[in-house]
Amino acid sequence: MLHRKSFLLPLAAGLCLSGAAMAAGDSVLVKTGFDSDLGGWTTNTPPDVSWKSSGGNPGGEAFFTDVTLGVGTILIAPSTFLSPAVDFTKLDGKAYISYQHLMVKETEIQQVGNYNIVISGPGGTATFGGGQAIVLAKKNKWTTVAAPLIEADWVMSSGTWDALMANVTSIQIPMEMVSNGSDFKDEEAIDNIEIVSHPSGFSPK
Repeated sequence: MLHRKSFLLPLAAGLCLSGAAMAAGDSVLVKTGFDSDLGGWTTNTPPDVSWKSSGGNPGGEAFFTDVTLGVGTILIAPSTFLSPAVDFTKLDGKAYISYQHLMVKETEIQQVGNYNIVISGPGGTATFGGGQAIVLAKKNKWTTVAAPLIEADWVMSSGTWDALMANVTSIQIPMEMVSNGSDFKDEEAIDNIEIVSHPSGFSPK
């Protein structure tokens, strides 16, 4: 059983989330594998994000190159990941959002950020307080980030959890996990963004 807390799973390149991190009975409700394009995902810094047909885990990937200085780059979910396409009220406590992140190249790192997913809607805004990004470029390993959809793992900045689950209109995933000096640029990648049903729920600790 998955525990009632956030978790990070370092994976060797080539392993898929659906085969490496899912528990028995889990099922993928919606997924972007970036195998043919960005899958409808957009960003706040278009010059920094592109689609690559190779290098993913496996196949294609969303690729980040630090071009826009002073702005943290995020990926913004398409409608297929939001209400009403996804019924979050039925998934409350019984699902998780997951994705895989890779540090490709970084130089002169000044600060390393956290895997903070933000979900919002008319009923409120919540942030998943994930662990600090793992700098593994030299080892070339993907890291799976999984955020259980349970109120205890999210910080509400407005509204209520129940009202938010009733209508999720935005999901934002951070793509730029390190900051560098102005003369240096980092490269990172994201793959296999999923919402996964976990019918057995989460243990109390």
